[in-house]
Amino acid sequence: MAVTRKKFTIWLSVRGGLVAGAAAAIINNIYNYVYGVFFHFTIEEYINFPIITFTSILAAIAAALGYYVLVKITRKYGLYFNVVCLVLLLISLLWSISPTLPDGTHTPAAFKMLSMPLHLITAACIMYIIPASTDVRRY
Repeated sequence: MAVTRKKFTIWLSVRGGLVAGAAAAIINNIYNYVYGVFFHFTIEEYINFPIITFTSILAAIAAALGYYVLVKITRKYGLYFNVVCLVLLLISLLWSISPTLPDGTHTPAAFKMLSMPLHLITAACIMYIIPASTDVRRY
């Protein structure tokens, strides 16, 4: 059901974030499992089921709160939301290709192909599902 910008509540935005986060968590966990099976590569101390699920949902809720703010303060909220999401995606991809892991050890060769799609999947779910599930009208 479509709502106007004035009737748009924070709960509608958070609900959209939860849906986007759940979808991203499911797809990311499937990708992590399939990648581990086919390439025999896992980094369980950094990338595992709870971490993927928690970060996917947390990122989507944070994006949903940002979307709520943009809907309330500007009329071009869709454009600004997508631009901010793309900038944050590029920053996270730069961190993914870093030569060292957070503990200072050298990054394994297969790490990039494991972590970069996880970031892309999460961003795609956020950028599509949050605006689609909230269904805000511009008037």
